[in-house]
Amino acid sequence: MAKILVVDDEAAIRRLLSTILRREGYEILEAANGRLAMDLIHANDLDLVITDIMMPEQDGIETVLRIKEFNANIKVIVISGGGHQRAMDFLPAAERLGADLTLKKPFKPLDVLEAVGNLLQTANVSA
Repeated sequence: MAKILVVDDEAAIRRLLSTILRREGYEILEAANGRLAMDLIHANDLDLVITDIMMPEQDGIETVLRIKEFNANIKVIVISGGGHQRAMDFLPAAERLGADLTLKKPFKPLDVLEAVGNLLQTANVSA
């Protein structure tokens, strides 16, 4: 069973993503920011991380860099709010710095499931 970490400072987004992914059989962990995420990454054998960009304490860009430095095999999806132009400017940067995929908020559940499925299939991990 693939283990996924969902990182977002908005509890509603974390719950939404966690619910969508648990229904598909994934094991889910949650963190409210990148600093807390790194604690979980160091303590768990994760297959994939979904992280927001704009968060307190440690943003998503720094989180991507630290994840890839710690374990380049962990797949990373970066999400960011479509209404915040400044945040959207970071999505291409996130890909250049190691994110495997980016998604704009608001996203459809099917978009998330397809992205996760494709990345985990590439890594030969299943639900």
